[in-house]
Amino acid sequence: MPAVYAAVTPHGYGHAAITLPVLDALWRRRPDVRIGLVGGPPEEWVARRLTVPLVLHDRDIADLGMVNADSNTVLPGPSLDRYRALMADFEPVVAAEMARQRAFAPDLVVSNVGFVPLEAARRLGIPAVALAPFHWGQILAAYCDAPDIVARLEAIYAGCDAFIQTSPFVPMPGLANGIPVGPVTHTARRRREDLVAALGCDSDRRLALIAMGGIGSDLPVAQWPRFPGWTFILCGPDRSDGHPDLVNGDALPLSFTELVASVDVVVTKPGYGTVTEAACAGTPILYRERNDWPETPHMMGWARQHVPVAELAAEAWFSGDFREKLQTLSQSPDRNPARPTGAEEAAAILARYL
Repeated sequence: MPAVYAAVTPHGYGHAAITLPVLDALWRRRPDVRIGLVGGPPEEWVARRLTVPLVLHDRDIADLGMVNADSNTVLPGPSLDRYRALMADFEPVVAAEMARQRAFAPDLVVSNVGFVPLEAARRLGIPAVALAPFHWGQILAAYCDAPDIVARLEAIYAGCDAFIQTSPFVPMPGLANGIPVGPVTHTARRRREDLVAALGCDSDRRLALIAMGGIGSDLPVAQWPRFPGWTFILCGPDRSDGHPDLVNGDALPLSFTELVASVDVVVTKPGYGTVTEAACAGTPILYRERNDWPETPHMMGWARQHVPVAELAAEAWFSGDFREKLQTLSQSPDRNPARPTGAEEAAAILARYL
């Protein structure tokens, strides 16, 4: 029985939102495959989005990502400290990962997008494929002056068998092993009538989904005014002291992807999972500014080709001064939904190694 060992960074939920549809697509091609998952979001989140029967889900993984103060703010100093500590302890960390991979005995290692699993697989002689819209060398270089560490990371990514670049992705001119594919995301049918019924609101009420990613932070809703004619649906780990126009989306009888497809606007940050789901569903996007994040110009430029998009300045986010932008986005007819072709394309590439 062929085996795939998938390593997913716990830095937010977007990496899992890419990896799980690819594993599903691979399993449809090869239902005999044995799949193990390390890292990623909690078990219940994975279970809601994955049909593949897992034989391993170990959340312990040597993947640093970046240290965040909140869902929108990277802390460069603490991030660099963690990378330096890992590099000082690199050999035993890689040896431990090698032991775990050896015990699972995979035919293929897929990493989104930790470098330790890729390095361990290379040393074991196991085919290794990176799967992501960026790599951690690019992110670290954007925030920290650490050319020696960045060069080491880039060498690991350049040395894996292939780097599947999921659209929209940050250009990687330094890698000769890149293979671009289409967007990878979950999709769902629009269930507007069911959502209105679950909310108990009028059918003409405007609905906005607030989803700021998997890291979680306190929403500044105490400073927000009322939003006449609008209801906000909050999903994910973000916390709120309450607002009269805000409801808990996790308690609704619709999946997150169904909510994305059923609301008038998605309010989010530039993060791969939610942005691609909205662009493929044809749902307008209001995103909180995140100009320091390397993905932002590539991701949001791509999203603008498919749905109405507007940026939300930090001051407007904290004050709640964005009702007019919501209204404009919701009324825009300019929709050209993207096609989520990437999961099948990536699965076809991975199947070659089995």
